[in-house]
Amino acid sequence: MTLFESLAAAIEGRVTTKADATATDRDWSQITRPWNLQISQEDAVAVVDVDSIADVQQTVKFAAAHDLSVSTQRTGHGATGNAAGTILLRTNNLNTLEIDATSRRAHVGAGVLWGRVQTAAAEYGLSGTPGSSPGIGVVGYTVGGGLSWFSRKFGLAGVSARSFAVVTADGERLYVDNETEPDLYWALRGGGGDVAIVTSVELQLHPVPYLFGGRMMWPADRAHDVMCAYQAVTADAPAELTLWLDLLHFPGSPTPLVALDCTFLGAEKLARQLLSPFDSIGGTLSDSRATMSTAELASITGDPLDPSPGISHTVPVRVFDEGVMAALLREPIFPLLSVQIRQLGGAVSGANDLPNGPLASQHLVYLFGSPTPDRSADRIRERISELSEQLAPAIGHGKPLTFLAPGETMSAALPDQSVRKLATLKHRWDPDRILRSSCPTPAVDELVGAEHTVR
Repeated sequence: MTLFESLAAAIEGRVTTKADATATDRDWSQITRPWNLQISQEDAVAVVDVDSIADVQQTVKFAAAHDLSVSTQRTGHGATGNAAGTILLRTNNLNTLEIDATSRRAHVGAGVLWGRVQTAAAEYGLSGTPGSSPGIGVVGYTVGGGLSWFSRKFGLAGVSARSFAVVTADGERLYVDNETEPDLYWALRGGGGDVAIVTSVELQLHPVPYLFGGRMMWPADRAHDVMCAYQAVTADAPAELTLWLDLLHFPGSPTPLVALDCTFLGAEKLARQLLSPFDSIGGTLSDSRATMSTAELASITGDPLDPSPGISHTVPVRVFDEGVMAALLREPIFPLLSVQIRQLGGAVSGANDLPNGPLASQHLVYLFGSPTPDRSADRIRERISELSEQLAPAIGHGKPLTFLAPGETMSAALPDQSVRKLATLKHRWDPDRILRSSCPTPAVDELVGAEHTVR
């Protein structure tokens, strides 16, 4: 019996190695690929599709016994290529979902995607705190911070996480909340999945009796006007209102565009009053704004559901002012597909006990390109670097871990004290570093001087 045959015999799920793929004429790159096709994970040693929590336990114990690492992945939207020598543990089949309308709680397995949660919760007039795509895994999004359409009102996704079921690096099952292992609970509410494997999460849902949202679109020559309106409206917007401004240049289109995406947790009449500066711009190409169900959030931006390549970088911006506008409008965004400015503030900037802490910056600028024959990966990276440099005078610090790009470290997203605490917890819960996330927690000796003690 070969090494991985012994694991296959011990679990209910499926174990696949490169040798298995070769023997059955399957493409190893396809088997290991994440959602982001720009990232290769061919250097993983095996893929394990688990069917149960017991499978997760057996896989972790196997990895520990054979000096291997385990990297948990549902979709791979946030994959960074950190899979060398690991067992890719796929949680797709841990797909239980229960909505308790009385307590307004959702019990969500690690294989569940946000679209399913939103559809189920909407039947009761409730909502989670999802981002723009229904195809994102709930658990990975939550442990990575999770910036939602509704974060200005309800906080980052970790705020809504009430408890976690986990498997630790020694293969034991554990229930974690604010009273049971509170430090581990803190780490999982935005500190990444590097300290324990989350098999399910209990989320607090929120009543949303009214929701207004949609997208307005103009030709790119109206971009400065749209930016000025964005600046004015976001300056004193209530926490129920969230705006995302998009500079867009779709593949195959000779004409760049500018868009304004919005949600408002309230009635349409007040939403339209708050958004009236955009109505006076003129030249609107389309306007999909309307009262909608929380299950329809994905229709606003129309994020792709099929795997595709992407290269991105996100910079926090302290204030959206004329200098930022000038930097973004100095030249066309090509070869990027989009430059998106996401409004922060509200509950995101308020006091909280998450690893991110309060985010002082008022906006995130998300630079994104998707390589095509006329948009090379190298040129996309160059353009991202150029724009980042032009934005440098306005750049602040802090963002959810889900916005980290390959090559960035945890310190680019979290405060120093949170990184130090996470390193200490990693040392305590996984001293042999068996578990590995897309953004690894640094080792204690890389951060902590002799005056600090690891407990």
